[in-house]
Amino acid sequence: LRVIRDGKTKDYIVGGKYSGSNLEVSEKDETGVTTTWSVDGFTVTQRLELVAEKTPNHGMVQVAYNVENEGDPAEDVQLRILMDTALDKQDYAYYEVLRAGDTGFDLVTKETEIESKSYGNAFFAYNDLSAPTITAYSLKIGSDKIKDHEKVVFGHWNNLASTAFDYEPDENMNFTNTQNTKYLTADSAYALYYDLGNMAKDSSVVAGTIYGVYSHAEINPQDEKVTVDGSGPERLTLSEDKKEYTDGSFNIAALLNNFDSNTLSHIALAVRIPDGIKPVVNGEAKSGYSHANPYMIKYENFLAKQTRTAVINFKAEVRPESQYRKIILDVYDISGIEARGDKLLSQNLIGTAEHYIYCPGGVMDLPEISILSGSPDMIYHEGTRYFYLSGTGFSALKMYLNVGNYTMHLQRADGFKNYDIDKDNLNINEDDNTAILLLNEKLPTGQYQLLFKAKSGSELKDIASPAMGFVVTDDPGQKNTTYGLVAVTKTGATPEYNIEAFESETEFKKEYGLRPQEALLVFRGVFTTEEGNSPYGNRLTQVEGASISKDDNVMTLNNCIDIQEGTVVIRKDDDTVKVDFDGKLYTTGARSLIWNGTAGLTGIKDGEKFGLIPYDKNGVRLVGE
Repeated sequence: LRVIRDGKTKDYIVGGKYSGSNLEVSEKDETGVTTTWSVDGFTVTQRLELVAEKTPNHGMVQVAYNVENEGDPAEDVQLRILMDTALDKQDYAYYEVLRAGDTGFDLVTKETEIESKSYGNAFFAYNDLSAPTITAYSLKIGSDKIKDHEKVVFGHWNNLASTAFDYEPDENMNFTNTQNTKYLTADSAYALYYDLGNMAKDSSVVAGTIYGVYSHAEINPQDEKVTVDGSGPERLTLSEDKKEYTDGSFNIAALLNNFDSNTLSHIALAVRIPDGIKPVVNGEAKSGYSHANPYMIKYENFLAKQTRTAVINFKAEVRPESQYRKIILDVYDISGIEARGDKLLSQNLIGTAEHYIYCPGGVMDLPEISILSGSPDMIYHEGTRYFYLSGTGFSALKMYLNVGNYTMHLQRADGFKNYDIDKDNLNINEDDNTAILLLNEKLPTGQYQLLFKAKSGSELKDIASPAMGFVVTDDPGQKNTTYGLVAVTKTGATPEYNIEAFESETEFKKEYGLRPQEALLVFRGVFTTEEGNSPYGNRLTQVEGASISKDDNVMTLNNCIDIQEGTVVIRKDDDTVKVDFDGKLYTTGARSLIWNGTAGLTGIKDGEKFGLIPYDKNGVRLVGE
């Protein structure tokens, strides 16, 4: 910490012992550690916090310093954060710095100083020039509330650590050379410099950075072979006339890591781009690209455990409304015959990532989040139940929930008790502005209100509306009957098709174990239907199943298709059985992605012959039409 008062400069090591200084005991909570230290009228609060789950930077640590001046005014206050780099047992790293507004990185192995404005939003360090196996990242925070650094100095640890603040780089010092003439050791570090400016009495400034590795906790090796880490700005800034963005030309750095054990001979990075953003190629903003028609970058001979980098430049245009725009980075294996002609097939998707950018509108200041409808009005007091929401601005709602700016709560109207709801219980479809809320806790009867509560200091408002209310009842008439198996069956020479439900596999086998050919479609999982839905016996007119995550109620169809992270509706309209999906479909066992989104089966109409040909485990045809 550097403080300039009355023309006198004083440098302090945060946490050090000085006349009148005080270091408080660190406090640990669920997400991080807070340490407070004070000296010479200044209080510095260090906060080390894990980046929120399900955000692009999950796995990293946000390092922030809140500097408060409780003493006399200071003409200038500055901060230096010194970061030592060690990758496994290696005490040095090769740094790659993303060029500002360019399509590449600069390799840094010698001491140097780089202004923040001269490079993009990130640089990274890795352990080997030719075949890196460990990579760590340093990111700009990109927040209005946390100040980013003015410059970065890369150097040998011994040189940087021997100074409290100022350091002039030795351009001849190669910190990756184990035989350098000064220390005979390779040891790297970097220092981030912040200018907090003039600080009056009782003023405060927060400065910080993000450092670490991406967690990849959501990666399923059965589905994906390549991790995709995209790093870019989180928000853009409007010009004073609100006609353009001052930082509207930006880039996203994508780092691809092949964690499979095999070489991928041909892959494609498909960059799916939202309305209002264009890719910049050879200095020109190109039109015609979208989520459906992605911009493509191809690679050959992607070796196992290798890392590849790509920098994609963009130009953003101002729209009347403020919005979060989503850029999707999908990686496809295009080496097979089926992908000839660079076809991007869903079953060949081997890696994906999303990056959201807040783009202020020329008219509205914030994306409007509103809940326009909620159903049903009455919910049974126990069991697995779902509450369905629709409205506007759900892409912003999803982002705010993920970063912790909103939390979900269920409030009783009489104030007797409130319930906290995990954000993972809400499955948001941001394209359709709809959501499914899973309720599985037993609730006392009464009137309830769903609330999205804004984080203190976030400048957001709580979200509540009459549409978010419902009544919890113990009336059996409102109970959703739950089934473990649903079948579409056929009877008669002029076939009639029906939806039948069974509570267990045993009940199903009693009915159709000896005539499997009469059960055309067999769905397994947890399915519900409202009371009174059955015209007679166990035959139904409509059954629904819902999965809000990859681990929740994964349903199967005929033991060959898995249905997850969405819904399936099986219904009979007049004389036709219809099956509609809205979610992710995988092959059972191999877990290859078949489809992601809305889909349906061909309608099965009474009087028309439909059938399945059964085979034994060796692939030998048995009986059937």
